Amino acid sequence: MIDLVELIGDTTRIPALQDIAKQVFGQRELMRTLNATEVVARGAALQCAMLTPNFSVQPFKLNDYNNLPISVTYKFSDAEAKEKMYPNFFKVGQKFPMSQELTWADKEGDLAVAINYGQDASGASLLLAGLPDTIAQYTVGKGKKKNAEVEGGSKTKLTVRVRNGIHQIPELEGVSMTETWTEIEKIPIKVAAPPAPKPAEPKKDDKAKKADDKKDAKNDAPTDGAEAKPEEKKDGDDKAAAEAAPVEEAPKEPEVVTEQKYEEKVRQRSREYTVPFTTVCHAIPPDQRTRLAAMEAELWAADYLILDAKAARNTLEAYAYQMKGELEPYGSYEQMIRADLKDGYLAELQ
Repeated sequence: MIDLVELIGDTTRIPALQDIAKQVFGQRELMRTLNATEVVARGAALQCAMLTPNFSVQPFKLNDYNNLPISVTYKFSDAEAKEKMYPNFFKVGQKFPMSQELTWADKEGDLAVAINYGQDASGASLLLAGLPDTIAQYTVGKGKKKNAEVEGGSKTKLTVRVRNGIHQIPELEGVSMTETWTEIEKIPIKVAAPPAPKPAEPKKDDKAKKADDKKDAKNDAPTDGAEAKPEEKKDGDDKAAAEAAPVEEAPKEPEVVTEQKYEEKVRQRSREYTVPFTTVCHAIPPDQRTRLAAMEAELWAADYLILDAKAARNTLEAYAYQMKGELEPYGSYEQMIRADLKDGYLAELQ
């Protein structure tokens, strides 16, 4: 149930618009209690005060409402490709600003994208007659693979991101291509080091050997009055002599070089690239925009005539009320006007 409808903005003075508003909302009268030329600026200032922590104002709940459906059409440059459309990419009543994406597997780009206002069930435009349905058209370039030569090749995914901005103007926000591929990583396996050889026994030097020989000879020498005994060969003397002889070193065995082994791990890699695009046509064509700007300037001039006349009338009414009050008994100008002129002057102020 709608209690009242407040008209804001200069265009609400158009009689045809007022009649349509009465029919749509079922109201016999429309309210104009606010300053139509300042209310939008005042509302924006209030919204800024609500968002900043520097001011404390009474909060108001604002609901963004997308009043027209937005459709997106696209067509790849392939010969067999057909034009496809998403009729309700941004639905009526959906909040904004927000972004949504379209994705295609195994695509690298090279397509045309158009953003349009939607149509009703019969296919008719929802805009006023003469206004174009197309908001913007874009030509998307082709991304370049950088890992196509790896074993097994690479796969791609194309993403087109469309944003309905804070001013409720949808646009192509960005295009990206994600490339994924499989990479085999070789990790070296650590091999246990071979055991170290045992250290060789230290050999006695020549001086120490001679000292031992003299000691043995002294111990074996005969005492006074004793007969020298022939030197007897002891068991092991041949062995000791053999050991005393220089020993030939055995040839060293060649070092065994072990082959380095690797452990293979499969890694999934991905990288995202930005795909360039160009705007073919955005909103109204330049010549039509120039004509509409001239029409808007004429309407503004006519509006200012009405506003200037309204301001002059208000100023005149304020002057009349002020002078009437000053000419009343005990007024400031009561004694300053001649009696024969007072009645005629008051009649003119009516």
